[in-house]
Amino acid sequence: MKDLFNSSHRSWLYRVLMAIFVLAIAAAVALPNYITGNWKWATPPKVPHQSQLREVKDTGLSLSPWQTIEHYAGKISGYAWSIQTVAPNETIAPMDEAISIQAQNPAVVLLRPQTWYRDMPQVEWMDINGVQKWKTDQKTTLTFTVSPDANSGDNSRTPEPTGDRPIQVNTRFFRGWNRQQTYAVMQWYAWPTGGSSSASRWFWVDQLTQLRDHHRMPWVAVSVLVPIKPLGDIQSARSTAEALAQQVQATLIHDVFSGDA
Repeated sequence: MKDLFNSSHRSWLYRVLMAIFVLAIAAAVALPNYITGNWKWATPPKVPHQSQLREVKDTGLSLSPWQTIEHYAGKISGYAWSIQTVAPNETIAPMDEAISIQAQNPAVVLLRPQTWYRDMPQVEWMDINGVQKWKTDQKTTLTFTVSPDANSGDNSRTPEPTGDRPIQVNTRFFRGWNRQQTYAVMQWYAWPTGGSSSASRWFWVDQLTQLRDHHRMPWVAVSVLVPIKPLGDIQSARSTAEALAQQVQATLIHDVFSGDA
């Protein structure tokens, strides 16, 4: 009985000491914040490049050698999007049959930039499908890369460092059609060091960025629509869609995710 009492006493003492130890660590972390008033949860994580992200919504992107036919800011499911129609200029050699089709029906680039620190990618693809009233099929994935030193846009700006590795982007690629038009559609979330059609992929990159750099990972939802023949095969427009998507990602890296944060 005495041994049992001593064992219980030691267990109780151990729990008390552990509680004191935990409280001491918490106090050591909290006391400097209490004195300075600099609580981390009182200051939301910053979104870099906010002025450039807002400009995307208002002006779109300069996608040379693609010519902008028309641009306007519109709303899709209550969110502000940049809506830009583009066509290849005469310097682009024909890559596939989509080039000739675009002479009558330009490609469309839809962009929704992050607007504030709590703005996270959610249901952008469903919103676009809804407003287009599309039927979709031929769904697949397509991966492309962009060189971190790709010549794009305003070269006086320096993009965020990515090393010498090519920047990889994973997209969803499918056929969407309604009564007016059939498109080969490519969609992804773009950020300074990569891109993916999956919002969860951005989430983990964002969490790592907050831990390492103490700011959010900025993003832009991108939807590229390349016109094809009615109910045509999306592979007929693959090279055109990929070339335009690469230009969009490179321009975002150099002209939006760059300069003053």
